Amino acid sequence: MIDVDHVAFILITSPTSSGARVGAWTLAVDAIVNHPLHVAELQACVQACQRQRALQASLSTEYKRRGRDADLTLDLLQTGLDAVCPEARARADETLLLAAQMAHALHVPQELTSELLRAAQLYEIGRFVIDAAVAETPGHGPSPALLAASAALLMPIPSLANPAELVGGMGANWDGSGPLTHLERGAIPMRSRILRVVVDYLAIRRLHPEIDDRGVAACEQLALHTGTRYDAAVLSELALVVSSEFGENDGNRVEPLRVEQLTEGRMLVNDLCTASGVKLLSAGSVLTPASLRLIAERHALDPIVHAVATRRRAT
Repeated sequence: MIDVDHVAFILITSPTSSGARVGAWTLAVDAIVNHPLHVAELQACVQACQRQRALQASLSTEYKRRGRDADLTLDLLQTGLDAVCPEARARADETLLLAAQMAHALHVPQELTSELLRAAQLYEIGRFVIDAAVAETPGHGPSPALLAASAALLMPIPSLANPAELVGGMGANWDGSGPLTHLERGAIPMRSRILRVVVDYLAIRRLHPEIDDRGVAACEQLALHTGTRYDAAVLSELALVVSSEFGENDGNRVEPLRVEQLTEGRMLVNDLCTASGVKLLSAGSVLTPASLRLIAERHALDPIVHAVATRRRAT
């Protein structure tokens, strides 16, 4: 069987056949030579194609090697972190799982997800260089100091430079407040926003293990900071992801609805914000005809792009 990845495709055609030439370039042909054919030109073309294919194969091999090196580096760093903080790997595993679910729900491209997952495993690596007393914000996961230290340690490693940027972005608040004020709103990478919400959510769950409500209380606590610390769209998606195991007959079940699906009597799980960050209604609000009109009017000018987490109003 011929491996087509190593076969060069050369079109031999008349100089006036513009349609065939355009079609060939569209299909990623390797080269086009004119007919009538000049043997020396064809030989030179074949040799050039061979060099190009060899270069592509070399780059592919190097890319795979760097990926393996990145995995080995990550494993080495995690092993060292275990010696400093044995609980860190368990937290990383939790973060990894939920971050992957969130990335899928928010349609993060597959080629970007690996960097997100590496950042999820290494966001605490700054514990190597900062005091444990300043590594955490009580009840809200890693401190800005820890995230900044982690990003600084990872950045010089070429294979982890992009995950380092994501870790650094975790310390930025949605409204631009806090120590990393050069990032705000859409300037904060989506993957950093995902990690920030996931890590803080899990920190609250660990702080209150006695509460068995499938994460509802933790989501509601995070929702108090919608539009300040957190992106409303990411918080809304978190509520949907962590409540996905609710039974169909559970009256407390969270349901994702698009704007056009909202109906009178539904209760909002999180603050309802537009794509630009304008807050329309607070978490816990019960939808009325007046509020539905407000939502529809605002949506026409400033879209609500994410699904809205709602549940039936308690009776």
